Amino acid sequence: MNFQGKIQLKPYLRIMKEKIESEYHFNCSRSLLFRMISTDIGLSGWFADKVVIEPDDTYIFFWGKQENIAQMIAKSENEYIKFRWEEDQDSEYFFELRITASEISNDLSLFVTDFCESEEKEDTLFYWMNNIRKLKLICGSD
Repeated sequence: MNFQGKIQLKPYLRIMKEKIESEYHFNCSRSLLFRMISTDIGLSGWFADKVVIEPDDTYIFFWGKQENIAQMIAKSENEYIKFRWEEDQDSEYFFELRITASEISNDLSLFVTDFCESEEKEDTLFYWMNNIRKLKLICGSD
């Protein structure tokens, strides 16, 4: 065979991410909290400047002029919603917002699971803390 030209192979680099989990307590109804974490209007109030949900469960998140796309990969009404960022589509990485209630007191908690690069851990936790603070204010749960 005669090959003309060159084939350039680029090494495939997978960025390793670290799992982070945090818990936030809420004093509001489960249905209100679920609407705030799963609908375009709810998410636009605290998570992003604007959110568009496509018919195929693709969520487009806007922060200023920046746009990030995530696929909703799992959801259970009034319990949790789980997303995978477009950049992580071929990986096990995701972010999840899960509502739980204490069996004894019936107090609600929102568990956040996310993945980030180890050098971004502090910034990611700070990001979630600030956004959850906004969510609590909206829910009347501050």
